Amino acid sequence: MNKSGMSASKCVAYARVSTENEGQAESCANQIALCQEYAERHPEYILDGKYVDDGISGATNKRPQFTAMIERIKQGDIRYIIAKNEDRLCRSTEVDGYLMKVCREYDVKIIFLESNKIFNPFDGQDLTVHGIMAVMGQQYVFHQSQVGKIAHEQKCRAKRLNATDVRYGYYWDKERKCMAVNEHEAEMVRKMFEWYVYNGLGVSEIAKKLAEHGVFGARSGKMLTANTVSARLEDEAYKGTFYINKKGSILNVGMDAKKKRFDRPKEEWVAVEGPAIVSEELFELAQRLREERRHVYDKTGKADTQARFRGTHLFSGKVFCGDCKTQFHFRYADRAKTTGEYKDYFSKSRKTLDAVCHNKKYNRIYEQTLITLCRYAINIFLKEHEACINNLKAVIRDSGLSLFADDKLLKDCQMHLEKVERERQKNLVAWRDAPDESMKQAYLEMYKSNDEEKKELEKKISGLIERRKDAGNVERKIDEIHRHIEDMKQINEIDRSVVQKFIEKIIIEKNGIITIILKFGAAYSAILPDNRKEEIEDVLCLDKVFILFFDADTIASKLQKYWWWRRCSDRA
Repeated sequence: MNKSGMSASKCVAYARVSTENEGQAESCANQIALCQEYAERHPEYILDGKYVDDGISGATNKRPQFTAMIERIKQGDIRYIIAKNEDRLCRSTEVDGYLMKVCREYDVKIIFLESNKIFNPFDGQDLTVHGIMAVMGQQYVFHQSQVGKIAHEQKCRAKRLNATDVRYGYYWDKERKCMAVNEHEAEMVRKMFEWYVYNGLGVSEIAKKLAEHGVFGARSGKMLTANTVSARLEDEAYKGTFYINKKGSILNVGMDAKKKRFDRPKEEWVAVEGPAIVSEELFELAQRLREERRHVYDKTGKADTQARFRGTHLFSGKVFCGDCKTQFHFRYADRAKTTGEYKDYFSKSRKTLDAVCHNKKYNRIYEQTLITLCRYAINIFLKEHEACINNLKAVIRDSGLSLFADDKLLKDCQMHLEKVERERQKNLVAWRDAPDESMKQAYLEMYKSNDEEKKELEKKISGLIERRKDAGNVERKIDEIHRHIEDMKQINEIDRSVVQKFIEKIIIEKNGIITIILKFGAAYSAILPDNRKEEIEDVLCLDKVFILFFDADTIASKLQKYWWWRRCSDRA
């Protein structure tokens, strides 16, 4: 019943726009406003619900609010649908046929405000006209798709960016119609690359750091995933090269239709220059690091893929079984949690039921043992390359001081300046004494040329003199570099940063041979003793063989076994 006491029919209002922007959003609000005004002017209608689909094509029935409206109609008490025109409800003959079936089944009519018509699904003439409108609406979808393809092809040929190419760190400048750098976001992008390249952080650690700086997912509002950070580190747009035409789509119209999207091959991508956020050198360093970290441990296939966990434990992600390729994980060897060790959990991590690991005897190792072995391996390497480090010191000093020790360039410039000054004075006198105007002009041009050359030389000489004044500062900086190089000659403490900088991987074989591969290509091996209950404490150095431990049982049987180190030239 309405206010006047007359019976009123319940109706629902529906509005839709195909794209999410300010103009369309206003259009959608206007549609609902028109529906509401119509219901207020006609007391025989009561508006029972409003359904709005923002930014969804009418070519499919997969629209949340459209589906909700159909479910409401199926309750049986709705008699009218109010819409601006036919196109707002659907742009597909198949979806339109489904809507007509629902309307006939539940006795629902449609009020189209633009044409001021009430559509009756049981009227043959109305069905004919409405069917023609549905065909025209579907044809419009195909036409717009073709127009979009042509516009995209023109964009690719012109190598032109638009607002759809914006990603984190950039924004679209509407006035200049170009891509611009968002300085606040760009600062976080630079930090992200620096953390990855210079600080050795992994993608998950970077995501946590970004969260600490208030950077979260734009839609989810949650911490970025490792995949998102990884994709940003590989995005060439940050070095100034945007790629368009990376993806394609195939239009699909009808019930439950969904646009089919696919990735194009890289040969079809179109490179477009844009503003860079990071230098090309920093970006390339990041890509090289990513490639190295993907292949830290060479394997034959996906079944042997290396775990990429990079936690806080000293040797996490570095120790592997030579037989099954499984990563060793940290745990405590005692209840008091004072002795750390790394163990191979093959039984829990195996990928197939028939997989077997034959390394039963040497499937765990004390952390202190690894520390001792790695410290010796690194120091052996540094000792073997001590001459190279000393040469590096000499090269740095010579190259730094050579800029200031040689005065030949400064003297040459001063002599040239004197010559130019003499010519300048000579041309000035000749200009004054020239008999006619043409000669005066010629001497004047030569005078001006001498004057410009004099200014350039004075500027160059001034710069050379300033550089000579900085010689003392360079000497101090070179001494500081030398102190850092001296510190490199001996590693006493092993921490996570040392492991990250020096150790590539550690492989423990089933026969007790442990191999430590350094990031510089060198590899060192040792034989683990049968009795591994004691940790390594003392080290006896004998030439290039390092006896680290003696097994009492083996000595008693007159078979001396020892830890030994050797340079593995075939693995270097």
